[in-house]
Amino acid sequence: MNYIKIKNTDITVSKMALGTWVFSNDTTWGSQEDELSIKTTHAAIDAGITLIDTAAMYGNGRSEEVLGKALKGRRDKVVVATKTADAHPDKETVIKACEDSLKRLDTDYIDIYQIHWLRRTVPFSETMEGLLKLHKDGKIRAIGVSNFGVQDLNEITKYGPIHTNQMAYNLLFRAIDHEIRPLCIKKDIGILCYSPLAQGLCTGKYSNIDEIPERLRRVWYLSDEFKYLHPQIFQTINCIKNIAQSINQPLSVVAIAYDMHREGITSVLAGARNTEQLKQNIAAAELKLDKEIMDILDECTDKLFNMMGYNADMWRVESAIR
Repeated sequence: MNYIKIKNTDITVSKMALGTWVFSNDTTWGSQEDELSIKTTHAAIDAGITLIDTAAMYGNGRSEEVLGKALKGRRDKVVVATKTADAHPDKETVIKACEDSLKRLDTDYIDIYQIHWLRRTVPFSETMEGLLKLHKDGKIRAIGVSNFGVQDLNEITKYGPIHTNQMAYNLLFRAIDHEIRPLCIKKDIGILCYSPLAQGLCTGKYSNIDEIPERLRRVWYLSDEFKYLHPQIFQTINCIKNIAQSINQPLSVVAIAYDMHREGITSVLAGARNTEQLKQNIAAAELKLDKEIMDILDECTDKLFNMMGYNADMWRVESAIR
């Protein structure tokens, strides 16, 4: 396992992180037993994964609660990242949300506390005031954001430091390469990338749009409105699959490894229902991709990248990220 220090902090994290949305047992990812989630968390820690990401809104706090149980006796071995319950909260709300998360996680500090989504009715200065107080009081160690674009990053950093930005990023959805990734590199903001397997598309499990479960078609580029993209999406998947086969690796392993090799990517958040899925993620963390393979993967995905444009918000056609 490789590790990296988050700039302007004293926090070091594994390049592979465990995402825990699936622990929430909600309608997006389906049923999940808590005991299995706890077992998977323990296996991740034993494998050297030190960054674990969750959020207050995952199952209305259930993911945090399950993670808190899993970390009993192991809290000092991990970096816990969670996100606000309310989108872009005011000062008092962000403080209350953090205190609620601390209780659910059964810990007295959160390593990386992130604004989950934007709500521009609240001034950035007010939100940052709350985050800085939490930092001063020792309740959080680093300040992060999630789903922040160029304009919003430039605005919020006027009022305080931002250490990480969590963004969707994968071989089929490279929108942050246009502007956001370069800006984060320039500002020393580490990128925590989520959805490295593109809702399962980068596993090779689906050969056409109709095979994808409705619950996983929430991303805008899989909607009927963007049918013109679908042939190119599956052509791109086949291209990536051929590259993966040429180096004797599964498609999913290559997809995650690609993210890990990109400049500016601090850690890749990959979910795992069980230890078998976790093993595949860890295999990606151990895979070395040389420059030639990275360049070929870029060439393979460039056409789709350009067709999709600048919208880095994979959930909305009208981007909330700017």
